[in-house]
Amino acid sequence: MEYLPYLFFEETGTFLTKRKVCMGSEKPCILVVDDHLPSRVLLQEMLLDEGYDTVEAENGAKALEILQKNIFDIILLDIQLPDISGVDLCPKIKKIPFRSHIPIIFVTAYASIEIAVKAMETGAFYFLSKPIKQNELIFLIKRALEHSQLHREIARLKMELSEGKAICAILGKSKKIQELLKMVAQVAPYNTSVLIQGNSGTGKELVAKAIHQNSMRKNGPFVTIDCGTLSENLLESELFGHVKGAFTGAIAERKGVFVRANHGTLFLDEIGNLSLALQVKLLRVLQEHEILPLGSDKQVPVDVRIISATNMPLQDMVSQGTFRSDLYFRLNVVNIHLCDLKDRSEDIPILAHHFLQKYQSKNPVTGIAKSAIKLLLQYNWPGNVRELENAIERAMILASGRELEADDLPPEILDKIKKLSILEPEDLLANEDLSANLVSLEDMEKEHIAKVLQKTNYNQTQAANVLGIDRKSLWRKIKKFELEMPAC
Repeated sequence: MEYLPYLFFEETGTFLTKRKVCMGSEKPCILVVDDHLPSRVLLQEMLLDEGYDTVEAENGAKALEILQKNIFDIILLDIQLPDISGVDLCPKIKKIPFRSHIPIIFVTAYASIEIAVKAMETGAFYFLSKPIKQNELIFLIKRALEHSQLHREIARLKMELSEGKAICAILGKSKKIQELLKMVAQVAPYNTSVLIQGNSGTGKELVAKAIHQNSMRKNGPFVTIDCGTLSENLLESELFGHVKGAFTGAIAERKGVFVRANHGTLFLDEIGNLSLALQVKLLRVLQEHEILPLGSDKQVPVDVRIISATNMPLQDMVSQGTFRSDLYFRLNVVNIHLCDLKDRSEDIPILAHHFLQKYQSKNPVTGIAKSAIKLLLQYNWPGNVRELENAIERAMILASGRELEADDLPPEILDKIKKLSILEPEDLLANEDLSANLVSLEDMEKEHIAKVLQKTNYNQTQAANVLGIDRKSLWRKIKKFELEMPAC
């Protein structure tokens, strides 16, 4: 009979955290170590009734033999064994590679405070006295499984991090990014609330997704809501949902984001924009784990992990009375601060090439010239990673060759670098006679707009999107610069 709950590789001394089928199922597998046959049978019946698989060992030597080749979710260990006491066996089990995380529950008919203390000192998860009550045993089994799963997940993330494997889409080699990845690995397995703070464009939602994707809720939904884009009434309905007829226009029942994110993660972006009234309601949800949809008198239980984000100084807002201190402490159990892109400039080339690959499928551009990279490194990127991505996408549309050159970059970026006296003439013009080639900003804007119109086949809506302006503004500039437009 094979009972390997995990795949184990003796050659490397490692194992996969993906479960192997144990006794034909994916059920948790529990090792029962007890020399008393009736006790083993009774425990096995209790566990099978609850859907668990079991393997039996009648003494310590047999238990160690089984554990050398197999990893279990939980071990039920009798104190009194014929060849060794359970208290002495426990440390031996913990010393077996990859077995130290397995929760051990001691069971004995000879309970005493002294024995219980010794058992717990060996690292046991809990101590049970015979006769064992089934409801008490199953409660402890569920708690121990949660404990075991949590420790395996932490171990997996630490292993991936130490081997340099990407645990998410966060890119970079800077010290700040490596510290961020370490923080993600540490906090992801827990259900703790996380507050992500950083300026616009630093990647707060990306970090929230990374935490979710590496958590035990990764198979559940990840739901995002921007608390700064909706009015108070609409936001309340979007958060908690409403029943039919709750207000004018509520023609059907609607589930809020808390219900849609049940058993998953809810990302509350721009949390600093919540009104004080909604802050009170959100605090209650965090405390009671249930919501009250608008127009309903029935509470709905929810199981959601909260990750929130803001670019506002919440601590100052707490001092000013515009953000509740009790809600702040509930949200800010773990704080992650994201630095600006200018403070990790060594990551700019990596990100630039990543965005080049991202948009390459619809564009012939295959590389970035060194002169363009040099300018990217000299710019301070007030819009952070989001601005860099937009700049690369825009430059790829306007590039005339297969490589992005310095003068393909947006003119507003080139102008800002020039004003700061950072830009060297050869980076922009590739001509030593600077005075003979300088053009005014207005002429540069005219040429740039004409180029965008040409590249977009004079589609004014598409051109306006590339330029980052609305269509009316584009039309005014076309008239101002007297740009020729093909007849429709």
